[in-house]
Amino acid sequence: MVTHKEIFNDAKKIFKKRKSKAVMISLVGTLVKIAVYFAIMTAQFLCAQFWGTGFIYGTPSMIFYLLYLAAFVFVHIPINTGAGVCYAKIAMRHKVKVDEVFAYFKQMKKAIRCQLPVAIKTAIVLLAWYFVIKIFSGVLVVSGFAVGSTTWIFTVTIMVIVAFACAVSIIISNSAITYILVKEPEVSPGKTVRMARNIMRYRNMDMFTLYLRAIPRFLFGIVTLGIGFIWTAPFVNILNKRFIRYFCD
Repeated sequence: MVTHKEIFNDAKKIFKKRKSKAVMISLVGTLVKIAVYFAIMTAQFLCAQFWGTGFIYGTPSMIFYLLYLAAFVFVHIPINTGAGVCYAKIAMRHKVKVDEVFAYFKQMKKAIRCQLPVAIKTAIVLLAWYFVIKIFSGVLVVSGFAVGSTTWIFTVTIMVIVAFACAVSIIISNSAITYILVKEPEVSPGKTVRMARNIMRYRNMDMFTLYLRAIPRFLFGIVTLGIGFIWTAPFVNILNKRFIRYFCD
């Protein structure tokens, strides 16, 4: 039986051997997404400066929010899917080219049908918990616990942690999608999602425990204000795919 330590060390060896390509895939994908979102943000800011409206409220702002949504669906999802497929190939020791990160612009429909439901479920869970936290926070205040008190901070913190744990659970349970896209590319999007869920069934906590070994890398990403995730994201993806290959395939 392969242990978590062995999987982690195996992923480290693969990442070290293919680090330059893995990081380049992460960097290229990240830069393209930043460029698209930054362009929309700049246009929104200029609209607010010249017309005095459209940055937060009003009809112009709604147009920009729709543009952000469109960018997420038609740019973010295809790039993330392409990058995930690239990391899966690296984890499976297949050859991969950096430009394959854009491969799912040609198969955009499949990428969206595979990944958008996951994004929607995650957003719904976080939004639902946001309202629950707001309501519970109000109940605490009415009960005599002031905002910022020890009890209020502790309770809200626990609820925020649980909210993010639920979101992470959804992401982990669907994390085998890009693995399936590499192994069985001819499978339909619906079947791909079902196969991914079956692969990770009862393995969420196991995968989360393995992720805990990468905490120093996550902290590196946070301390560097997100820049470090250009290195962390490829490693975590490779770690995830090696886990799937050993335990679930």
